[in-house]
Amino acid sequence: MRFMIQLWTDEARSAAPELVNALARYNDELADSGVLLAAEGLVASNGGVHIAYQSGERLVRDGACTPQRLGAGFWILRVRDKRVAVAWAQRCPLSEGDALEVRQLFGAADLEAY
Repeated sequence: MRFMIQLWTDEARSAAPELVNALARYNDELADSGVLLAAEGLVASNGGVHIAYQSGERLVRDGACTPQRLGAGFWILRVRDKRVAVAWAQRCPLSEGDALEVRQLFGAADLEAY
């Protein structure tokens, strides 16, 4: 099974160097364990584009979708079940106010089960 761990944060804060180092060690642990398929950070949302679909039209504007919480990065893991994914997520270093979301991924091969 594949799971995505998404990191949500307050973009107004910059990550402290000790948090960046702790996240690097966490990434190393995931890679060394063999469960890590991908891990990426996201650049600041002011460089992104928000596209909304309303009343039959696509509305495009610069910036983030929501000003409250912003995606800061993600990890994709291959583990045997959600319990293991949650256990790995609980080990992730966080700053005050950060949050993680663990969600199962599925692809075309998984659709046959539905």
